[in-house]
Amino acid sequence: MTCWPRCLGVSTSSRSAFATNDIGAHVDIPQLPALIVALQKVANRIFSGLVLAGLLVASSQLLPYWPTLGMIGFVIAAVLAVYIVVTIMISDRRAVRH
Repeated sequence: MTCWPRCLGVSTSSRSAFATNDIGAHVDIPQLPALIVALQKVANRIFSGLVLAGLLVASSQLLPYWPTLGMIGFVIAAVLAVYIVVTIMISDRRAVRH
């Protein structure tokens, strides 16, 4: 184990950097910002779908007891669904143009 710095050709100053834990590495990934933006879009769409699903389930549970409130929930879910689909289509068309 004492031979490993000399076997690897590591200088004395590098050994002290190893001892003080000052060694670092830098990885440059040029596509990372685009990947993060795409993942955020996917996460936002999944979250929106879950919220809509919850609203639909809650509205269907309310229908037997409070039909008016249940129907209001369905209308709100439908309006939100149309809004989400339209904004997704518009943002995807903008992304294709750029």
